[in-house]
Amino acid sequence: CHAPKEMLKSCGTKGVKVFVLSDMDANSLSLDNLRTLDQLSMEIKAMGPCQVSVIGHADNIGASDVNEAVSAQRARMVTDHLKKRGVSNITTSWESYNHPVAGNDTAAGRAKNRRVEIYVSTVGKYNPYK
Repeated sequence: CHAPKEMLKSCGTKGVKVFVLSDMDANSLSLDNLRTLDQLSMEIKAMGPCQVSVIGHADNIGASDVNEAVSAQRARMVTDHLKKRGVSNITTSWESYNHPVAGNDTAAGRAKNRRVEIYVSTVGKYNPYK
């Protein structure tokens, strides 16, 4: 996961994408992910008015309805954490396994697909999947 300051400073119409990778069970965020989200929340609040889009994803292992629920749970966990840190104007959605960033034929590829994407934009809502 990553959230470099220079990325947040450059946000505009398309926003900035930040990945938070999740474990398969999606029941909790790792300590590294919590640190990243804490840092990100401070940077977002310092930016002034902006829109944050949180989008959950899953790999393609298992039933479709389960992956839908897992991607929703991941997105909601991240949204809840950002809100607890004072970030507002968050839109939360999930895409199940519809938009992989890597192949689902290997464990490493599936791990990359189990993620939450965070987009930060100063000019309105941004979701590349809509």
